[in-house]
Amino acid sequence: MNGPRKPASFRIEPDISALRAEETLSLTISRSPRAMHPEAVVVTPAMIDVFEEPDEAARIPPPAVAPKRRSRLGAIFLGAFGILVSLAAGLWADRLIRELFERAEWLGWLAAGMAAIAALALAVILTRELLAVARLASVERLRAKALAALA
Repeated sequence: MNGPRKPASFRIEPDISALRAEETLSLTISRSPRAMHPEAVVVTPAMIDVFEEPDEAARIPPPAVAPKRRSRLGAIFLGAFGILVSLAAGLWADRLIRELFERAEWLGWLAAGMAAIAALALAVILTRELLAVARLASVERLRAKALAALA
């Protein structure tokens, strides 16, 4: 072989006979379709014009429905269960670190360091979330002031 083929370009001339046929079809009188009989087609004006109806986006939305009140007993259960799981995780981590110290001192220090890093990361996450909630509260206060100013 002589190597890869070089790209080539060429011009395609428009098919004049096809263009002329389209022009003659558009100029001829349109005929009724074969599948439909003209007497079977009855067009009556609609009773309601869909374009005169109000736009869906312009309609006033229905009033917001307050969410159902949740059970206080369920909230107490979830809070108590969360605290219990947290205590269990803390005791598990404490026992793990103690056992690693008994096995090898460097393993205990490694586990203690990882626990400290995890605690620090949790503190940073909680701080960021609390700041985000504070920002949302300030935006809500601004919105309430704007609504009061408009009223």
